Amino acid sequence: MYYTLSNSARCKSTVNYSLSADSDPALSIDSVSGSVMLSVNPDFESKNMNIINISGLYNVSPQILPSDVITLSEKGFEKVICNRPDLEVPADLQSQVIENAARQAGLLFEYHPLTHDTMYHENIEKQMEFVDACKSPVLAYCAGGTRCTVAWALAQVGKMSKDEILKTTRMAGY
Repeated sequence: MYYTLSNSARCKSTVNYSLSADSDPALSIDSVSGSVMLSVNPDFESKNMNIINISGLYNVSPQILPSDVITLSEKGFEKVICNRPDLEVPADLQSQVIENAARQAGLLFEYHPLTHDTMYHENIEKQMEFVDACKSPVLAYCAGGTRCTVAWALAQVGKMSKDEILKTTRMAGY
């Protein structure tokens, strides 16, 4: 838990808000409005990319940064698949920015946004066609890697037993 919000009013006309002692020290709160604020500037640029191999050439990751594509190129990746819709990310992490960085690093790029509303058969097949066209590792990314993993799992139905699919995704942390 990042913070606990407490209302000190117990039948009083005024309300005062406070953070509990075990709340994250990077948070502060306005005692009158209850607005919780981050008191430090998050440094997203220094976070390391988390590549998780699901099976064979198929790897997933939470959101990547433009600078991460250099690492992917150095590790021998051939293609990046963005499964995260641009509406979910700020302008500096949208697909076109990542695509430009990927192409500059010599990587192929596919923008294939997936949501629970678009996880239908044709999109799952298309995802796997992107992978099957490659001879080197592929990285699919979204917010946390889950959508990319679900797409892989759905593509395995009829090829693997459900227990094997679940075991594979569980071993990868999904």
